[in-house]
Amino acid sequence: MGFQKAKHRRRHARLIAPLLIVPPIACWVVLLAGGIALAADTPTEPPPCGDTGQPCQVDSPAAPVPSASGNPPEGPPVVTQTAQPGQSAPPVGDNNTGPGNTGPGNTGPGNTGPGNTGPGNTGPGNTGPGNTGGDAPTVNISDVSLVLGQPVNVPINFVGGDGNQPANVEIVVTVTGGTASIPGGSSGSTAIIRGPFESIKGNLTQTMITATQEGAVTISVRGYTVDEPDEAVTASRDLTAVGAPSPTPSPTPTPTPTPTEVVAPAPSAAADIPAATAAAPAIQTRAAIDLPKYEAIDEPKVVVGTTVAAVAVIAVVGVSAGAMAGGAGGAPAGGGGPSSSAVRRAEAADRQDASHYATERASTSLAGIDVSFGGVAAVVGAQGIGDRSKTWRLPLTPHVDSSARYGILALARFSPLSARFIADGTYLRAMFGSAALLLPILAVVLGALGVLNVNGLALAPSVVLLSVIAFVGTLDAFAGLAAFIAFTIGIAVSGGITSVDSIRTLLGLAVIGFGPALIAGATRPLRRAGHEFDLWERLADFVIIPLLGAFTVQSMVSALSGLSGYEMSITQYADLIAMVALLGLLLRVSLEEFTARAYPARITEIAPAEIPKPGTIQRSIVSVVRTGIFLFIAVAFIGNVWQLWVGALIFLAAQLCEVFAARMPNSPRLYHAVPVGIPKLVLILLVSLGLSTLLTLVLGANADLARYSFVFLMLPGLALAALGMFGREPAEGDTRWYLRPSMRTWYRAGGILLLVAAIYITQML
Repeated sequence: MGFQKAKHRRRHARLIAPLLIVPPIACWVVLLAGGIALAADTPTEPPPCGDTGQPCQVDSPAAPVPSASGNPPEGPPVVTQTAQPGQSAPPVGDNNTGPGNTGPGNTGPGNTGPGNTGPGNTGPGNTGPGNTGGDAPTVNISDVSLVLGQPVNVPINFVGGDGNQPANVEIVVTVTGGTASIPGGSSGSTAIIRGPFESIKGNLTQTMITATQEGAVTISVRGYTVDEPDEAVTASRDLTAVGAPSPTPSPTPTPTPTPTEVVAPAPSAAADIPAATAAAPAIQTRAAIDLPKYEAIDEPKVVVGTTVAAVAVIAVVGVSAGAMAGGAGGAPAGGGGPSSSAVRRAEAADRQDASHYATERASTSLAGIDVSFGGVAAVVGAQGIGDRSKTWRLPLTPHVDSSARYGILALARFSPLSARFIADGTYLRAMFGSAALLLPILAVVLGALGVLNVNGLALAPSVVLLSVIAFVGTLDAFAGLAAFIAFTIGIAVSGGITSVDSIRTLLGLAVIGFGPALIAGATRPLRRAGHEFDLWERLADFVIIPLLGAFTVQSMVSALSGLSGYEMSITQYADLIAMVALLGLLLRVSLEEFTARAYPARITEIAPAEIPKPGTIQRSIVSVVRTGIFLFIAVAFIGNVWQLWVGALIFLAAQLCEVFAARMPNSPRLYHAVPVGIPKLVLILLVSLGLSTLLTLVLGANADLARYSFVFLMLPGLALAALGMFGREPAEGDTRWYLRPSMRTWYRAGGILLLVAAIYITQML
C-alpha cells in the first residue's frame, strides 16, 4: 500500500511539474511588459507660443535691430524659453523700438494682439495673444566656440525680470556631448548650483564647458525656485566643438658653424643622463579615468532611495549570522541555543511558513548579504529518472563530489559564506557531475574579458559583459565569485586600484555578480523536498525569488556612480541588467525544481545532511566585520559625519539582537505580531517612504536630507529586530496565525496584494 501511495505521489508530481514553469513565465511576460511601459521616458516639448503652435523664440537683450526683411542677423544667441500654462512669456529687454513696436505704449502696426502694452517687447515675433510680459528673467547662453577636451568659459546670464527674484533657486545646466563645471556648484554632464539668486548669478557667468566630442554640443539651462520646481525658466543652445589645433613649430635659425677643436669627451656618469631622459617618452603608462566626477551627496533623493533599498533588503534577508542546519534533525551546535523541544516547535511552524522553511537559516557578512543553506540542502527521496541517467557519470565526478562535500563541512563553522558558495552549485553537480565546473571556468574568462574591456581600470565593464556575469552568477554563486576574483586580480595587476573608491567599486560589482543567488536564497527555498512541496508556496517561490534578486541588482547598479566617485553611464541600464538577473533566477528555480524531482538520490549523496553551525563568538565577530564594511560603503554617499556613525551603531545593534536572541525569554503572542517575509518588506518600505517624505518636507532636498535619512531609516529594522528577540517561536503545536487552515484563503489573497504593493512601492523610490 505504501508503494502504491508513493507511486501515486510521483505521478502527481510529474503532472504538476509543467504547471510550475508555464504560468510563471506567462506571468513574468505580462509583468515585464508593464514594467517596460511604466519605465519609458516620455519626451516633453515646450508649450506653444500663442496661436502659432511653435515654441516661443525671442532675441537676447543684446540683439541688434533686425534688417528690413524681418530676419534677425547673425550675432548673439537666440534662446528657447517655455512659459507655464496660465502665465505670460517673460520680457526680453527694455527697448521698445523696432519694426512692429512703434509708438508709445507699443501701439501701431504689428501689435494688434492684446497684451502687448508692457515694456520689454522688442524685436519681431512678439505679436499675438499670450506675450503680455511678466516678471521672469530671460536666459542668455553665450555663443562661444568650443575646443575638444579643453574647458571653455560659456557665460550664462539671467537678464530682465522685476528685480524681486526668489531667495533660493536651483539652476541645472545639462550638456550633451560634454561636461559643465559651475564655481560653487557641481560638475559633470549635469551641473547644479543652488542658493540665493543674487549670490549665484555671478557664478553662472563663469561656467566652464568641456566638449567630449567634435561637432554639435547642446547646452540646456533650467532655473526654478526650490519650492516650485515645476515653474521653471529654460533655454538651450547648440554650440560647435572643434579639435584642438596642433601647435606649429617656429623656425629655428641655423647658426653659422665656427671651426673648433674636436676633443674626445671623457666618459662620465653625467653623460648618461640625456640618454635616459630621451628614452623616457618611450615608456607606456596606463590610461587614467577621464569620466566626470560624481558626488552622491549632491543628489540627496538618490541617496535616500539607495538607503531605503538597502534597508529593505537587509531587513527581509536578515542581518545576523543565524543558525545553520542541513536536512531535518540537525542538532544545534555550540552553547546558548534554545532547547530541543523549542527547536522542534519552531521547525514545525517554519515548514509551513512562506518565509521560514524546514531548514534553519545561516547568515554571514558582506554588508547585509546573508547566507542560507535552506533550499540547497539534501532532499530525501527514491531514485529518479536523472539518477539512473548518464548525464553525471563523467570522469572526476566522484572526486568533485567528495571535495565539495568536505569543503562545505570544513568551512561552515568558521566561514559560512565560503561554505555557501560551494553548496550553491549542488544542483548542477547532481545533474552534470564534474562538467558543472565549466560554469566557473566560463566566469573566469568573462572576468578576464572585463579587465580588457575597462583597460585595467576599476570601472564597471560593458553592459553586455556585466549582464552575462550577473546571469551566470544567478545560476551559480560560486561562478559569480570566480568572475569577481578574476576581475579583481586583473585590475590589481594592471595598477587600477588607485584609491578606496576603486575598492568600493569592486565590492559593488561583487554584489552584482554573486549577490542575487545568495540574497534570494535566504528568503525563499531555491529547492523544496517532496514532503515539503505545496503548489501555492512553490508558485510564490517562482515570483518572489526573481523579483527580490532583480531588485537587488537594480539598486546596486544604480549605486555604482556613488561607489566609484565617477559618473558611470552603465547606471542608465540598471533596469536592463536587473531584467537579465530576473530571467536567470527564474531559470535557476526551474532547474532546482527539476533536479529535486529527477535527481533526488544524487542531491542526497552530494549535499551534507547536517551542517555545523557557527557559535555566538563567531557570529558576533561577523557582525562587527559586516558593520565595518557597511561603514566603508556608506561613507561614499553621506561623508564622514556623525550621522554615519550613529546609523552604523543602529545597524550593529540590530545584528546583536538576533545573535543573542536565544538567551532572551520567548513570547508566543509576540511571535504572531512580528512580520516576516513579504509582510515585513512591505512594512519596511511603507515606513521608510513615510519617513523620507516627512524629512523632505522638514529639511528640503539637500545634504541634510540624505544624512538624517540614513539614521532614521535604520530605526524600523532595529525595532523589528528587538521585537524578534522576544517573539521567536509559537506555542507548541501552533503556527503563524495567517498560516492556520481557517486563514488559508485570506493568506493567499493577502499575499498577492502585498506582493503587488511591494512592487508598486519600489517603483516610487
